[in-house]
Amino acid sequence: MDNELKKICKAAIINRQPTLFRHGIAAMDIIPCDEVEDYTMRISPLALAPYNGDYDGDALNCFIIHDHKALKELNEKAHIKNTFRYDSDNKFLSVPRHEALQACFALTEKINPNHNKEPIKIDNLQELYEDFEYWNDELDKPVLINNECYSYGICLINKWMGLKIVKLNAVITKDEAELISEAIYSEVGKDKFYDQLTDLNKKLLFFISSTNHCPTINFKEMSEVVNSKTERLFKNLPKNNPYIGYHINEGLVDRCIENLNPKSDLYKLYKAGSRLNKQQLSRTCINIGYVADANNIVIHEPVCSNLIKGLTKQDYFLTSPGARKGIVDKADATPDSGYLERTMTMGFSPVEIAEEDCGTIHSLETIIFNVKHAQSLVGKYFKDYYDVNSDWEVLDLETAKSFINKKIKIRSPMTCQTPNFKICRKCFGDRKFPTKYVGIVAGQIVSERITQLIMRSFHTSGSANLNTDGPVKKFIKDHLIKLEEDENEIRLTFDTDRFPDSIKDIKGFQEVDIDNNMIIFDHIDDVVENVDVLSVKTNVKNVLKTIPRLNKHPFELYGELISNLLTVGTPYSSFIEIALCNMFLSDKKELEFWRYNVDKKAVRKLGDKTLAVNLSSTLGCLFQPNERTIKNVEFNTDPEKMTIYEKIWHEMLD
Repeated sequence: MDNELKKICKAAIINRQPTLFRHGIAAMDIIPCDEVEDYTMRISPLALAPYNGDYDGDALNCFIIHDHKALKELNEKAHIKNTFRYDSDNKFLSVPRHEALQACFALTEKINPNHNKEPIKIDNLQELYEDFEYWNDELDKPVLINNECYSYGICLINKWMGLKIVKLNAVITKDEAELISEAIYSEVGKDKFYDQLTDLNKKLLFFISSTNHCPTINFKEMSEVVNSKTERLFKNLPKNNPYIGYHINEGLVDRCIENLNPKSDLYKLYKAGSRLNKQQLSRTCINIGYVADANNIVIHEPVCSNLIKGLTKQDYFLTSPGARKGIVDKADATPDSGYLERTMTMGFSPVEIAEEDCGTIHSLETIIFNVKHAQSLVGKYFKDYYDVNSDWEVLDLETAKSFINKKIKIRSPMTCQTPNFKICRKCFGDRKFPTKYVGIVAGQIVSERITQLIMRSFHTSGSANLNTDGPVKKFIKDHLIKLEEDENEIRLTFDTDRFPDSIKDIKGFQEVDIDNNMIIFDHIDDVVENVDVLSVKTNVKNVLKTIPRLNKHPFELYGELISNLLTVGTPYSSFIEIALCNMFLSDKKELEFWRYNVDKKAVRKLGDKTLAVNLSSTLGCLFQPNERTIKNVEFNTDPEKMTIYEKIWHEMLD
């Protein structure tokens, strides 16, 4: 056996079911341990994120490959050491998580050096002195390096990242963990990235577990998060109007979090994002608030307690239908979402990158509606909608943000003129991608987030989730001082009369009493439907289904689809556009596709289940073999017009 073969024979496939995308079935090297009697298999914590592994009994499968050709392909295309970023949003697969992330926050929290302390002078980060005394008490000590001054904690984490100079000077929380992987990757490159990140992770875990920065849960501290004034407001939450009630509850929860002691471990755990998100923190030690029943309808009477102080019998029975719903949802919705993925990957499979530039004069016209939408468009070719003389440029994040609430033109798969239902690289965008089969990847991405969130939703099932007005919620947080409800109305009293105008748009608004700084709301008897992950899945399926008589423009449906998917992630917009690009017909009788006839009106929309058979009778038969599809199949023998599934079936794959 030659050396190359010996090297690749170490690889095995690690997989977690259900396999939602290619990152959930990666190749890794098997390295024997020193202990002969140790039969356990160990996996690096850095490799768990793509599997959504979180130490709660998740099961992973290991598959050994014996075919040498398959092993070679596995190492080239599926090995974790050759894969660094998620397909959906280009973020790193591996970043510091949990305890390691808590260590990052502890090291960088005191970002400003304390100039009252004597500075350390060094020429290179690797000269930085280390011991437990410094780790415990001197993280804010100034360090002078190359005429620049940083805190000791900042210098220490940069040293552990393998850097010679400070490249990362920011407070690291969950939202900024990506910066660490980015800095290491740019410094050491792809060959040493995982080794350096693993070494950093070990040092971070040792630091947080062996110093006085190791967080502890103080139950007395948790029981005192809500002060007596705010607790009275929680107990008086409206029982007859969940619209304003939900705003009040959310505003008061924000008030409690804002008043947390910055020196407390509870604050640091929440701030770092390593444990306890807002909903978990609220349910644990602030307030459970409004909940939904087994039919996903918001119960008008709130649960005015938390898990630390305990639930009353009434609270328990109010929350139990939602908890039961979570278990049922997971069992029922996960297979449905998996079928959705199979349907989409087959239907979108004809979309491949086939040429550099199709030369189209058409484009997707859309309004960038928020920051997440702007992020999803980074890398796309764009023009200012109102500047007729502008040329196509690659969109960066700052420019995308400047277009928020403005109309923009985007080169898009929805208007790409590449034949045979394929697309060009310019309509896909200026983004490096490891495969030309972007349609299959789009199917995975659209369904993966939904499936994953359905599986996760049972942890907090039953919690109400309603749309809120930001200014109103903030106003309540800052100014609400009294809350009363009788058999006729709900009265909110504030310490100011400068009310936000949008408070009048909340259902049940009655009047403003300026003399008493009071706003009065009516009771309502509406059935209020909860907005949960399943509603997102339903909305996505409604956009993707067949619409025989289309009364919306394709660009409107793009807006609906991406706005729903942005609630569960930040997928690259091109994948959302790919999902829709071959669905619209401008002539249903002649099967004339709208993307090639943009000047005409789109009159019909194909659905995810009917897409495959309308694009190719062979593909339709492979997707859903039955008497009709088998009878109508016309075998395609032109490789240029075949999808990857047809090529595999014909054994014509390169």
